[in-house]
Amino acid sequence: MHHRFLAVLFALSVGSAAIAQDYTMTPTSGPTTGGTEVTIKGQFGEWPYAVVFGSTPALETRRVDAQTLVAKTPAHLPGVSEVRIFEYDIFLGTDLTFTFEGGIPEERFERILLPVFTPPVQGAFGSEFHTRLRGATHGGPPAQFMTGFGLRETCQVICPEIPERDLTDWGVTFSFRDNGTSYEPNGKPGRFVFVDQNLVEALSLNLRVFDVSRTGLNFGTQIPVVPESAFKPGRLTLLGVPGDTRFRNTLRIYAVQPVTVDVLVNGQVNRTVSLLPGTTIFDPAYTQIGDLPAGGEDMQITILENGPTDGPATPIWAFVTVTNNETQLITTIAPMP
Repeated sequence: MHHRFLAVLFALSVGSAAIAQDYTMTPTSGPTTGGTEVTIKGQFGEWPYAVVFGSTPALETRRVDAQTLVAKTPAHLPGVSEVRIFEYDIFLGTDLTFTFEGGIPEERFERILLPVFTPPVQGAFGSEFHTRLRGATHGGPPAQFMTGFGLRETCQVICPEIPERDLTDWGVTFSFRDNGTSYEPNGKPGRFVFVDQNLVEALSLNLRVFDVSRTGLNFGTQIPVVPESAFKPGRLTLLGVPGDTRFRNTLRIYAVQPVTVDVLVNGQVNRTVSLLPGTTIFDPAYTQIGDLPAGGEDMQITILENGPTDGPATPIWAFVTVTNNETQLITTIAPMP
């Protein structure tokens, strides 16, 4: 089983030539919670088969006879996904799609925040900052694989093909391997990635910002990667933010939904800002503040939800990047997880 899934995912990464055949599938839709048994009709030999929905393997695939495969859908975000069939490591070309219906199954997915998710940024004195995400999984059955919904980037080792049609499934797959997989983020500041809650503990991620013009002097800065469960309800505090003019500070605030917050500096309200909603389910509510006061002394910054709420406090998270104006080296200040 392990070798067969490795073959399937390797075929996804290198784009194995498809063998065109005619297939039919019933049903063509089902709930986002997964578990729907679909029957695929076509011509099938004696090889092991795997069915992949977008970038997520079926929970199980079995060959019933020479004309029939049965596959069970995985949990998935809502939308339309390509259905791919693999005869061992050969991609059998299909025009099949499956529509996952309903809301996001919150009980099945955990959102993980990548707080920096940007293309290369030009800085002062010839600096050029790049962002890199590395991921690996561990501690689970070797035949299992993890999909992170929300990453739309090119990856170096195991990666699904980008569909030609405008489909919603753009998952990136992590396998249970020691050497991991590397990605180059390219998008907005802040990005939610959805992963299977049952596998979150097996996932390791490293997000790093580095100046390509100074890689011989500094390896870069690690940026905290934060699960939604680590967000703070309604209030959080950042300690020891430098007020020295030799440094420039940028405060980034995130929330799981739109919210208005007060930003307090050393106990005094500095401003009130609104975090606007993202344009997709992968975008957090977000705001950025780059003109914090510089009075010489270290600052305590508190973010507090503004005004009474009708329900539970809104989960929020924030961190400060501190840049040395002379060397352009970056450090981060973040709350405890």
